[in-house]
Amino acid sequence: AASDDDTGHASYNADWDLEHATGAIETQVAFTDQLQQTWTGKLATITVTIFDDMVGSDGEMSLREAVMQANITGDTIDLTTIAAGTFPPPNLGAHDDSAATGDLDITGTVTNIGIDAASTVINGNGTDRVFEIIDGSLTMSDVTIENGNISDKGGGIFVKGNTSQLTLDRVIVQNNFGTNGAGIFNEGTITLTDVIIANN
Repeated sequence: AASDDDTGHASYNADWDLEHATGAIETQVAFTDQLQQTWTGKLATITVTIFDDMVGSDGEMSLREAVMQANITGDTIDLTTIAAGTFPPPNLGAHDDSAATGDLDITGTVTNIGIDAASTVINGNGTDRVFEIIDGSLTMSDVTIENGNISDKGGGIFVKGNTSQLTLDRVIVQNNFGTNGAGIFNEGTITLTDVIIANN
């Protein structure tokens, strides 16, 4: 399950609703009704500050750094405050499964929220696939995924393994190349709402 807005106290314009869910959720709610009413905080949001594909202690937050952090913390990645533009993730290498280089590997529970599909673009630059979900869960809204390229499955997004989950809302997946499932190759569970998959 994941949220498409801040999770926490109403004073932050947040709520406790998890708007996206895949399959049956068997666990109890992590926060009691009493805590939800009395706790005045909110769960963290990671704000991306640069389009460049960088990892380092420069005081900025790249999309790659945000994904690596969210894989551990489950925080939401906010791509709305950086304004319109294109993120070019795979500039640092390829064929890595920890998101450190190449495609953006999802190994935890990650949520990306863009401005809209025309304004927030994540571009594979033709050097690697864009996202690979490895026993993780990725929820994305209001983004475009394009120009992924791999001689394997899923040039845009590879949902790898039967426990991996993908939820897309108002997303465009276009102009990706792969030998199988060029736009999206799914081995797990996917939920698509208002999604365009074209020219892959």
